[in-house]
Amino acid sequence: MNMPHEAAATGQGGHAIGEHLRALGALDLADERRVLEEQARSGLPFGEAALALGLIDAQGLRAALARQHDFLWPLEGTRVDRQVVVAHRPHSVQAEPFRDLRTRLQAHWRAQPGVPRALAVVSADRGDGRSVVAANLAAAFAQANLRTLLIDLDFRQPVQDRWFGCERRLGVSSLLIGRCELGAALAQPPHPMLSVLGAGGLPPNPQTLLGPGALGLLMASLRTRFDVIVADSPAWAQASDAALVAAQCGQALLVSRPPHNALQRSQSLLAALRDGGVDCVGATLNRH
Repeated sequence: MNMPHEAAATGQGGHAIGEHLRALGALDLADERRVLEEQARSGLPFGEAALALGLIDAQGLRAALARQHDFLWPLEGTRVDRQVVVAHRPHSVQAEPFRDLRTRLQAHWRAQPGVPRALAVVSADRGDGRSVVAANLAAAFAQANLRTLLIDLDFRQPVQDRWFGCERRLGVSSLLIGRCELGAALAQPPHPMLSVLGAGGLPPNPQTLLGPGALGLLMASLRTRFDVIVADSPAWAQASDAALVAAQCGQALLVSRPPHNALQRSQSLLAALRDGGVDCVGATLNRH
């Protein structure tokens, strides 16, 4: 495996990589003791000893090394769509704006402790690049070692599960009508810190599922499981779903694409967000 060297062991019988594996949920203290015993017996590095015992896989070790060395680990796998540039080219100039946006949002949240880190990505029109921004922003948060959920609440033209190569029949709509449990609907692309919750079956009247009842309860549950939630939403020009989605998140990021974007529709969307008590944390221009 082409991986950097592991750091030296920490005190009190622990190990730096072991600590990161525990933080990721890959090992518990009993597992770590087994690995240390195997390491003493075989002379293998800690991570390779854990692999030899079958306690972790190569992907889990890469994630722990990424945490230890604080480097960007790309979302590997050809099934991730090339539009998710943060996955395929994390060091490129195309990926840099998404990392910058991530940094600005983190600064905003640090300045307001206790604010739920759930963000609806909204736009006035179709074709503004809203879904691309949501996908890349979620990938950027995951690469910062934050437990990230990308949830597709566009019940009109969902794309996120397809873009991340995890298409399935179950999704958000299935959860909201009580058809399945979260574990059956949740998918994990090839990055241990990123989960994707696709739209699922498309309901005949999406707005019936996007109110404070079922969706509000689901979002409250998801906030306890993830550090950051990024929600994709339909274009405002199609329906008022975006305001409903943003109301359940509490915060929104506006994506616009000049000169394609209509100023009047953007203003109507922002007014609807304010009326719903949503904090519009910023706006980003998509020039592609």
